[in-house]
Amino acid sequence: MRDNILETKELTKNFSGQLAVNSVSLQVKRNSIYGLLGPNGAGKSTTLKLILGLLRPTKGQIFFDGEPWKREHLAKIGSLIEEPALYENLTAEENLLVHTELLGIPKDKIYEVLETVDLKDTGKKKTSQFSHGMKERLGIAIALLNDPPLLLLDEPTSGLDPMGIQEFRELIAAFPKKGMTVILSSHILSEVEQIVDEIGIIDKGQLIFQGTPNRDEDLEAFFMKMIRGGIYK
Repeated sequence: MRDNILETKELTKNFSGQLAVNSVSLQVKRNSIYGLLGPNGAGKSTTLKLILGLLRPTKGQIFFDGEPWKREHLAKIGSLIEEPALYENLTAEENLLVHTELLGIPKDKIYEVLETVDLKDTGKKKTSQFSHGMKERLGIAIALLNDPPLLLLDEPTSGLDPMGIQEFRELIAAFPKKGMTVILSSHILSEVEQIVDEIGIIDKGQLIFQGTPNRDEDLEAFFMKMIRGGIYK
């Protein structure tokens, strides 16, 4: 029997008559990397914001760990949606310290997550001096402070150079072995293809494919076939 950490059933969001998300039913397996794919404006970010409770569904249900979604579940979900909110006059360690005090998390956790995202040697360097990739990794470190079993990442490699993308890919690929499930929203298919276990393709608010990508077929070719009128599943 499949062990899903997250499911949505006919999840729908209507903005003034426009369906941004239309009856999306996701199934995300525990300790896996799930790639949520789609063109810009397809509904990926809206779907993630619904899962995080940042938006209220028009209809449909969300289940976390087999239970109907409730606000208490947010303590078990880490996220990096859009740009990370950082105090740029503070160091990486000081940024994390703010969050540990707010969340009541032991300070020792700071050094653990800094090592995880490879920022432990930034010392007294202010966040304002960080590269875009370093800021993204610090955003993930913040999301990891409470050891979330589920991590949501929305276009995390946007704006990264090739080296930054490779480092980020290696970081994310290691998470399932640590007992963490990742939902990765992206339109950079060449990167997603190398690390995901399953994918969901959203187009115009609808989930048009969900399952394991064919390793013998180029993901970009398959993606374009689905977007241009492939067989919906």
